[in-house]
Amino acid sequence: MSKPFTIFLMASGLGYILAEFFLPESPVKMTLEVLIVIAVFVFAIWSGRQVYNARKHRDATNPKTEVAKSAHEEPLTKAEIRLLKNKINRKMAGVVLASLLWFCIYLVVTYFFFPVFFGTMGVYLFWILGIIIFVTAAYLIVRRVTQLKKDIRMGKKLVIVGTIARWEKYPYNEDDYLLFIEEYSFRVPPTIFKKYAVGDALEVHLFQPWQNTVLFEKKI
Repeated sequence: MSKPFTIFLMASGLGYILAEFFLPESPVKMTLEVLIVIAVFVFAIWSGRQVYNARKHRDATNPKTEVAKSAHEEPLTKAEIRLLKNKINRKMAGVVLASLLWFCIYLVVTYFFFPVFFGTMGVYLFWILGIIIFVTAAYLIVRRVTQLKKDIRMGKKLVIVGTIARWEKYPYNEDDYLLFIEEYSFRVPPTIFKKYAVGDALEVHLFQPWQNTVLFEKKI
């Protein structure tokens, strides 16, 4: 989100709140609120287009840096191992919390409806299915964590040196991007994407078992 759009959005939101609470109900008030919403929508499209065009211009005018292309494997450093383990902890914490939430929803729903539909048998179904679901979910989570840790123990990082050829929006997360260096592609957040343009030469360290997770990057 660009700074001008952020300021405009805050001002529009303030204007909408003031209109909602301090203006009497009337066609004028409704028209004003509708115009504010339309203005935000139009400005969002215009602002996004400006950012996109600026990026395209930067890519088109950026001089291409020629470097000796290379790709080789190296062992993971201790700092990188800690980084990957922290990623595991954060990811699994989210998975566990989401699983517990869904399990609690299941318990609440089945506790009330199973006895209604199945009578006394519903109580037994409640406990049997609950135990099966809990054990299965725990097994899958433990299995996934074990595999991720095995990747760290057995894996190495891929060190790539090359020039950015192109970029694309990441299809599964609208905020992230894919950068392409030779035949390799890797996902980067906006903070990294903004630092580089097509034609820049980079050294990138990737952890391939985790879909080319970026461990390190710098401009050459």
